[in-house]
Amino acid sequence: MIFNLLKAFSNKILLLSFLIYHGVGISNIIIIYILYCTYKYYTEETNFIYQNTERNLKIVQSSKILKNPNFKPYFLLSNHFLQMIFQKSIHVKSNDLKFTKEKVKNSGAILEWIEMGDKEQLSNSSIICQDKILFIIPGLTGGKHDNYICNISYEGIKNNYIVVVYQNVMLTEELFHPEQGSQKKFDFFEDLDNALNHVQTRYPNKKIYAVGYSYGANKLVKYLGSKNVLNKRIYCAVSVANPFDMIVCQRTLSELMDKLLLSFLKKVVNRQYAKYVHLDKHFEFNLHQAMKSKTLIEFDRCVVTRILGFKTVDDYYRGISCIHDIRKVDIPLLCLNSLDDVISNPKCIPFDEVKLNENIFLLVTNSGSHLGWISNQSFFKLKQWMHEPILDFFSSFDKCSLEL
Repeated sequence: MIFNLLKAFSNKILLLSFLIYHGVGISNIIIIYILYCTYKYYTEETNFIYQNTERNLKIVQSSKILKNPNFKPYFLLSNHFLQMIFQKSIHVKSNDLKFTKEKVKNSGAILEWIEMGDKEQLSNSSIICQDKILFIIPGLTGGKHDNYICNISYEGIKNNYIVVVYQNVMLTEELFHPEQGSQKKFDFFEDLDNALNHVQTRYPNKKIYAVGYSYGANKLVKYLGSKNVLNKRIYCAVSVANPFDMIVCQRTLSELMDKLLLSFLKKVVNRQYAKYVHLDKHFEFNLHQAMKSKTLIEFDRCVVTRILGFKTVDDYYRGISCIHDIRKVDIPLLCLNSLDDVISNPKCIPFDEVKLNENIFLLVTNSGSHLGWISNQSFFKLKQWMHEPILDFFSSFDKCSLEL
């Protein structure tokens, strides 16, 4: 891992070595970095794209943030790598939240219902009546205890949402139907639809607001654009750090990020290895070989393509990418991305596609990295800015819907 870090930052290390060799002292290097941060801070720009329809203009004007979107990274964390690292330090304590697991029948989906963990804290919150549902879809390696999930859950509860997290689909024997031979019955989007249907059945009179992060954002937008559901389950949605085109993102992923993501995936699988390994014969994958893989592509080739029935890895990436479905999204959708994202490559952001769909708002910042967007409430208190436009967008659309 140390070798990979050195390799990934080789250019920066060479530059630092060059400066030190030529007599530039540490104090001067610190001054140079502060000047760099100052430059980044004051040149930060936000690109906000949407069609100027009557409804869209009302949504933007009724918003506290979207009418003048302006993300400023924390002064000393302008670098994309630091943004990604420090987002791990901004979190709600797990003890502040209470998790209740529920398995969706005839599905591999798991739902985690989240409430305030402390009764006194709950009674002191601003909750009067929870009349909306916040449906959260984590990233590829994300889960209920991840910082960004806990943070948005906490803020959602404070803003009167019933909060539920859709956990990544689990491999179970229930997903294999022997009477159908080797045909694969594993469908991410079918499971997502089943989970949404379950939530809607449980709370038939409450609107569902969905937010997806990274891989989960891609899954959400793919669902919104490809599922022909007469009874629309989702009222309004937000996509955060969406990769959009999985082929391009995978091919441009740095070696360091590839190995980090792979290590996270292996940890997830390893925790339930004994549970999964006997499913090899059902899904025709080689879990043992996958745990030896050195790249994400190798892992996906050994496991994921076999489960989902794709012939090649590129077929899989192409098949799950939402880039071809975004024009068909027919509910209000806010897409939040950063130009310095090290995982969801900014080259994949579909600027032209967005301009053709009146339902989509695209907010692109210069800084923020991948699920970072670290700003500050004070010099010593950091916060994740990305949750503010998410809830603000939902609130603004809600107001406009009542007026229209």
